[in-house]
Amino acid sequence: MASLGSDPTGTIVKPAMVALLVVSGVTGIMMLTHRYSDLVRFAHEWLSVVFIVAALWLFVSNWRAVARSFKRSAGRGAFGIALVASVALTGMTGNAQHVSPTTVLQVLSNAPLEKAAPAFGLEPETALDMLLKTGIKASLGDTLSTIGARNGTNGAEIASRLAEQAQASE
Repeated sequence: MASLGSDPTGTIVKPAMVALLVVSGVTGIMMLTHRYSDLVRFAHEWLSVVFIVAALWLFVSNWRAVARSFKRSAGRGAFGIALVASVALTGMTGNAQHVSPTTVLQVLSNAPLEKAAPAFGLEPETALDMLLKTGIKASLGDTLSTIGARNGTNGAEIASRLAEQAQASE
């Protein structure tokens, strides 16, 4: 077994933090510009948790150096500015009324086709025709989940197909 050396914080945690910082930065920018998938969001959230654990380890391992930086007015100022900016930005952009896309898809999946179709800018009959033409067995009274189950998939996939068809017909 390889030795970690006398300083596992320096040989393991610091390089890991650099890698996690890069990944968090890239995925954060992707999310900021709305160019991401669920996998990117998942990676960003969970790798940020790992980053926090590594940062806490580094913080505790270097407590004296951290404490010295807070004795300097520049260190206290940088901390204060970062804290105020973080709280202000979170306050300006946070929204307690946020509904996740997953929740929207779940509600949409439980709606009958004739009620779901207008969400895609489609008349119910047009939506039904689009599905039938692509080999999807459906009827107007069926929910998107029922249509999905009948065709070996789920309501979210049926909603995605309707969205794609609606976008293609524009």
